[in-house]
Amino acid sequence: MRFNSDLCTAVGGRIGDMVGMMNKSGMCLRKWVQPANPNTSAQQGVRSTLTALAAAWAGTLTQDQRDAWNAYAATLSFTSKLGTPYTISGYDVYVMCNGARQVAGLSRIDDGPATAGFDTFTPVTPTFTVASHDISIAYTNTDGWAGEVGGGLIVRRCKLGFSKGVTFYEGPFIYADKELGAVTPPTSPLVITLAAGAILSAHQYAIAVRSVRADGRISRESIFRGVSV
Repeated sequence: MRFNSDLCTAVGGRIGDMVGMMNKSGMCLRKWVQPANPNTSAQQGVRSTLTALAAAWAGTLTQDQRDAWNAYAATLSFTSKLGTPYTISGYDVYVMCNGARQVAGLSRIDDGPATAGFDTFTPVTPTFTVASHDISIAYTNTDGWAGEVGGGLIVRRCKLGFSKGVTFYEGPFIYADKELGAVTPPTSPLVITLAAGAILSAHQYAIAVRSVRADGRISRESIFRGVSV
């Protein structure tokens, strides 16, 4: 249910069996439903990673390392879907940064970054090709991540295509592939080959991309879309 109100300009959270949320149409309410838990192998892998990171924070990191992550966290700013700015703890940032790395098979970084703020990367250009059922991602190999061992570009993709007329898409995404940085930077593009039939003609597709750096920093995740060719 969508609605307008003289009392509020944004809504979020759950009251009773109703959930308030924001979408492209504005404020809306929907009935709360029990979240599904397919318990796939991918989900189990992510949960295992989060458990291991929590254990490392509590039992492996020194207090100096935890303090460094707390200091780094203070340099990051976030904005809720209601437009409210907020910050998160050093532990949350440690899990966020290393969770992104480890899902992609990269090593864990325990020393907190000395450079403030999120990493940045030049926007990429994806091409979704029907005949070769692949995603070709053109990137800039002079970005910081590309020229260092331990850096990388992590790509997630939408599993199914959607209508060309859709202008708002936030997921879901699944892990697709990565491009690793090196002393001699890799050569663009990154080509991700999918199963036959994974890309259909006249459909729109999306990828979510973020960069990771050797010192543990990550960028914000950005979504890029395109119509299959």
